[in-house]
Amino acid sequence: MSANQEDGILIPVDKEPQSEAPKTAEEQYFSAEDVQKIRQQEKDKMYKRLEDADKRVKTMEDQLSTLSQDREKAIKEAAERAKSEAEIIRQREIEELTAKELLLKREDEFNSRINQVEQEWSQKFSQLEEDRQAQAALLEKERFAQQLDSYRQRRIAEEQETIIPELRDLVAGNTPEEIENSIAVLRDRSSAIIYSIQQTSTPRVKGAPVTAPPSGPLDNQTDYQTLSADDIRNMPMDQYMKMRERLLTATRNPRGRY
Repeated sequence: MSANQEDGILIPVDKEPQSEAPKTAEEQYFSAEDVQKIRQQEKDKMYKRLEDADKRVKTMEDQLSTLSQDREKAIKEAAERAKSEAEIIRQREIEELTAKELLLKREDEFNSRINQVEQEWSQKFSQLEEDRQAQAALLEKERFAQQLDSYRQRRIAEEQETIIPELRDLVAGNTPEEIENSIAVLRDRSSAIIYSIQQTSTPRVKGAPVTAPPSGPLDNQTDYQTLSADDIRNMPMDQYMKMRERLLTATRNPRGRY
């Protein structure tokens, strides 16, 4: 081995194929300086790859951080949007509930007013019906009173020969039967008076003044009172005749006070 070969490392090298003709592999020798350069180059390449890897890792970390921030931001925005939507829904439910409550309240007020109006009109109709029945009863009573008075006047005229004039005004009664009873009593009384006069042989004198019957509490009544249709129908005729003017006057009063 020569001196040049002792300073380096002998390694086999594949020769590149020649286009002209194939060559055999030859041994090539590198000096220590070449080896050092090769090592340095490899180190530089390795460092470069490590730096590139660090950069890639850094870039990935930055990208991951960015993605994480974007994710957190998206989550926060989604949460805020969900909260806002939930608040909108809650407010809408409150408004709908308030509207329903207001509608129910208005409906209750409307129904209450309808019931009140119905009650008022029911009372008015009842009062009108009572007034109508009272008017009908009064008309019926007045018709009967006129019939009874006509009957009384006719019977007095028929009994002129049996009842003295001074007693004819005393013919009274609430029914035709009572008038007939009254006529029978006055007929007997007239006969007794005439007989007494004839017995004494004195000139006929005018009959004793007729004493008016005592007035009852209705004769002096000045307060107003309300009479129903039944009250008028069941009223005795003598009492009706005493209250006749007031009853007929009351027919022109809308409230029918007697």
